Amino acid sequence: MNYIPLIHTITDENIFSVLRQFLKTWYEIDLLQSDKEINFGNRLGITLSKNINDLLNLFTDLSNSIIYGNKKYIYSSFNYIFIDQRLVVSYSKKNDFLLLLQEGQRDFFYGIKKEDLLKDNPIIYRCIIDIKTKEVTYYKDLSLNNFIIKCICTNCSKLKTKSYKILLPKKDNLIKDKIDLIVSYFDYNTSFDKITFLESNDTIASIYNDESSDYNLLEINKWTEKQKEITEKAINIFDWNGWSDNSHRFKL
Repeated sequence: MNYIPLIHTITDENIFSVLRQFLKTWYEIDLLQSDKEINFGNRLGITLSKNINDLLNLFTDLSNSIIYGNKKYIYSSFNYIFIDQRLVVSYSKKNDFLLLLQEGQRDFFYGIKKEDLLKDNPIIYRCIIDIKTKEVTYYKDLSLNNFIIKCICTNCSKLKTKSYKILLPKKDNLIKDKIDLIVSYFDYNTSFDKITFLESNDTIASIYNDESSDYNLLEINKWTEKQKEITEKAINIFDWNGWSDNSHRFKL
């Protein structure tokens, strides 16, 4: 046994300390922390709540830390977890918007509006900038706490392990019964907004309920390939023929 369930212990008060412990035990990342916490409000010339500052310090520590793949590759811990995003912490006075992440190579960002910068758990907005007109359109995403939980604790396949994913139709009553059966195999069942996490020793599953989709996404990850009990049951329940091998998460 290598991973003891942690996600179910997350609260608004302890979220960043638990996530740091999760990064250490699940991903095996030794976060490099500076001796003194960075005050990002002073750096950016704005006032930030403690939680927003804690988030930015976590991003920084991840960027400064590494995760070992195999004998050939070493990855940035931030880039390994945030596969499609890059860190772009800056404050746009023109748009009164704190930029956090950029999605891929597009003009697509995640961030926080000025009026929410003093809130402990503000809404994260997706921001799209029109290349021609420079017009900015904002879309509500998740709260800060649920956003960072989703980023770190879903799609958390480890190097050299198999990640099992399947789309499940919401309106299929037979599928609902199968999901209930899967849930019964786990010791802990915890929900954060649109995501339900299932945990047992060395195994994490998540069910993502996208309200705009007719499907739920079920994903099961295991700490080691030796942990087969739950994944083999899931494969039998859903006649699961496919799995994603994470050995080459990056093509270098």
